[in-house]
Amino acid sequence: MFWQSTVKQIGIILNDSFDVVHLNPFLVIALRKKLGFEEGCKICKRCGSNNATTSRQMTKYADDNDNFVTLCPTCQEEADEYWKDMWIEYYNSQGL
Repeated sequence: MFWQSTVKQIGIILNDSFDVVHLNPFLVIALRKKLGFEEGCKICKRCGSNNATTSRQMTKYADDNDNFVTLCPTCQEEADEYWKDMWIEYYNSQGL
């Protein structure tokens, strides 16, 4: 459990903007090189794998940036299924 949490934190550091995590960009670049990440490699925010991509979720948040997430293909499928079920439940509750 601790290891997964640490991997997720590293993923946040390596994926997100420097303003969000308050780190020096040179420190992040050095950390990426030390950990062996290729340029442009992204880390899944859920499982920590290094084959993630940033894509739009099935959400409709007012701030469009909140509609994007960085996940590996497996976690992306799970997230898509989750949001699909949530929208079905929402529309059913509205009588649509």
